[in-house]
Amino acid sequence: MWSCIRAFLAAEVKDVEGRTRFKLKQPSRSFLRNFARVLYGAMYDDANEQVTEVVKWDGSTRSFPYLYAVGEEFMATAVGVGGLRRGIAVGNGTKEVAFGDYDLDSIIAHGTGAGQLYYNKGYLVLEEGSDYAVVKFVRSFDNQSGGIVTVTEVGLYIHHDHRNDREFRILVARDLLDPAITLAPGETLNVRYEIEIRL
Repeated sequence: MWSCIRAFLAAEVKDVEGRTRFKLKQPSRSFLRNFARVLYGAMYDDANEQVTEVVKWDGSTRSFPYLYAVGEEFMATAVGVGGLRRGIAVGNGTKEVAFGDYDLDSIIAHGTGAGQLYYNKGYLVLEEGSDYAVVKFVRSFDNQSGGIVTVTEVGLYIHHDHRNDREFRILVARDLLDPAITLAPGETLNVRYEIEIRL
């Protein structure tokens, strides 16, 4: 028997009454070059080795890993309310996914204004059985804008502490939604990235 690693992107929409009106689960085919480099750097030696380079969300490059104290965030995805480019984020861009992508095509801002979504806290879940384990990255987004908001892309960012760069946020996965999801005022979008390992 062979071990298998798979990744999925799941989403569901809850209406204003809390009822599920839409569900989607698709294979995530879009883990990026940054993910491979982060994995390589994390497993190479010690956290200050600087064995590879990754591309930040703004297009600049940084050595990875680059920690300087015990207790610093290494590959953090948990995030508080409103945090952008850490954990799961959503956008309305339509550019085809490329292996070298380092940011969403057009990220949707946090807030309650026109075209914005309210970014709730993001967290991780570990689910295990006798022959499998699933790591889930979870976040929800509320449409408090008063108008319709369409989500076409989803991304997963990690945060890595760096002595000289507290905005060291790295996109490691980006997927286009098929179909795109339109949120009416008062609706909530729940999104999960799932990495599944099975024997």
